[in-house]
This record gives sequence, C-alpha cells and structure tokens, in this order.
Amino acid sequence: MKSAYSYALGVTVALPVFNRNQGNIARTKLNADQSKLELANQEHQVVFDVEEAIREFDTSLTSMSELNTQIVPAARKVRDSAFRRWQGGETSALEYIEAQKDYNEQVRQLRDAIVRHRRSMLDLNTAVGTRVLP
Repeated sequence: MKSAYSYALGVTVALPVFNRNQGNIARTKLNADQSKLELANQEHQVVFDVEEAIREFDTSLTSMSELNTQIVPAARKVRDSAFRRWQGGETSALEYIEAQKDYNEQVRQLRDAIVRHRRSMLDLNTAVGTRVLP
C-alpha cells in the first residue's frame, strides 16, 4: 500500500533580471544632469551680468566726467561771453537767449548722465549681490 505522505523541497532565488526601480534611477540621473546644465547656465549668466554692469558703470562714469569737466564749463563760457556782449550792446538778446538754451541743454545732459551713473552703480551692486559702490 502506498503512503499518503509526500514531501517537497524547493529553493527560491531572486534573480536580478528586471529591476522595477530602473526607470526611477534613470530619471533621477537625467534630472541630475539637467540640474548641472542649468547651474552652469546660471553661472554664465551671472558672469555676463556682472561684466555688463561693469561696462555700463565705466561708460557712464566717462560720460559724466567729460560732461562735468569739459562740455558744461565750455557752454558756461559761451553763455557768459554772450551775456557780456549783450550787456555791452554788441549783440541782441536773442544771441544770449540761444547761448542760455545751449547751456541749459548741456546741464540737462549732465544731470541725465549722473542719473545713469547712479543707476549703473545700483545695477553693479545688484549683479554682484553686495554693496561694492556707495
């Protein structure tokens, strides 16, 4: 007579044929690479912004200095000379008024140059991230 008892023996082994996390790992690597590229682009943009702010600062300083030391004083001399000639009766008041208008225009340009220079100082401080210019 046959026995009603039987025994089975089995072994379970995990074979790493398919890792269900492979997609997440690949996506994470892709995100890390993309973040590195974005960081490099941001670094280049910061360098560009600082260099541009320095160029604008230098340009505005040169413009303001030239107006302040050369152009406005020359316009003042022309205006004062026209005033003296008008007072002496050599010319009409129209010539003096024109000289005054030219002087006023040069002073307005100097004022605008000063404003541009102050803005360039602010832009440079902003680009650097700290107050480097008062």
